[in-house]
Amino acid sequence: MLLCPSQSVIPVIVLSFMLFLNPITYAQESPVSGYIPISASNIDQLELIKSWEPDGKLLSPRMGVASKIATSANVALVENRAQGLWGILWLETQRLSEAYRFVTDQVINRTTISPDGLFAAVADYNNLEIWNVDQGKQFLRIESGNPNIEVSGIEFSPQSDRLLVVLSEYAGEGSEAGVYLYDLTSGDLIGKLEQPDAKLAVFSPDGKRVAAAGSDGTIFLWGIENDDLDLLRVPDENSPSYLGYVSSDLIAVSYSSESGLETYTEYWDVIHRKRLDLKISQRANIYLEEGIAQIQLDDLASFTLWDVIKDRELTTLSNVGVIVDINVAGNLVTTPGIRFFGLDTGKLMREISEPNLSAAYFSFDNRYAILSSGKGYIQLWGVSDPS
Repeated sequence: MLLCPSQSVIPVIVLSFMLFLNPITYAQESPVSGYIPISASNIDQLELIKSWEPDGKLLSPRMGVASKIATSANVALVENRAQGLWGILWLETQRLSEAYRFVTDQVINRTTISPDGLFAAVADYNNLEIWNVDQGKQFLRIESGNPNIEVSGIEFSPQSDRLLVVLSEYAGEGSEAGVYLYDLTSGDLIGKLEQPDAKLAVFSPDGKRVAAAGSDGTIFLWGIENDDLDLLRVPDENSPSYLGYVSSDLIAVSYSSESGLETYTEYWDVIHRKRLDLKISQRANIYLEEGIAQIQLDDLASFTLWDVIKDRELTTLSNVGVIVDINVAGNLVTTPGIRFFGLDTGKLMREISEPNLSAAYFSFDNRYAILSSGKGYIQLWGVSDPS
């Protein structure tokens, strides 16, 4: 059930807020400007914009970069999960944000950045911090006093105005487990979904609904505008490994088989509240973002890419190891070794040889690519606007 936020709801969660009432200002017009979205048609024009090398501090050996960057505010989230380090890289300058710090002496469990680049979230297993990137100050901190509680999910809304935090309980009993909804304008807790076995939660594309899954296979649809709650899927003891919106009307949820060796995915129509019998449903797969599913083949290094909305196969990539990122609008897929393939053809479109780099990720707006590796080297690439 949905409860209004109150201290009685979260007795062992300590919330500390650092709120900024003055208008937040940051560069709306990027000094890193004059670049157009990257696509298969212009990938041959992709060029280096700026490079960063290990400096012994933030960009140290074994330091990587988050898989998504927000170029509206020209920032990238840099992390080293093993050493508990994180920081903000400003793309338009050589400076690093003062928000850089040791967040924990434990291994960092999750990091993410809001689509507008204004907020960064970093968590170890029991604690979560939200930082205002522009001001380099902590905005919100959640501390759990229960060692059996884990921060199992954090997600910013597509509009960057709200935050979902999933606290999961793996042993014992307590009322703090569930899905928490925060307003990022005020920092207020504006709702909680009481679900003791909560595991995953995601926003709909319009940010008005939340799909939440429990470790027992239950799926709820939470209308956060009207505070309504609907049961979409009944529990069956199958624990989900992925939950995501394919479109505003379709969600995908992946489960592991009893042996744990295979993954199968269900697709649900959230408007008519029914499970869909798609052709792809008959194949083991790992769902990927932007309506594209990847099906790992028997050699464990090749993948078939599937358009879930149209329920048809796109292409197969052989011996690529893993899929790093997908740019649906630009019809591109990236794989290790800085290789760009056509999403619909599987043809190698571009390969960048950089000995210190191993992966390429697209920004939220697809205008830039961040190249990075565990060696602490980072590069920003883009396609110049011919006009």
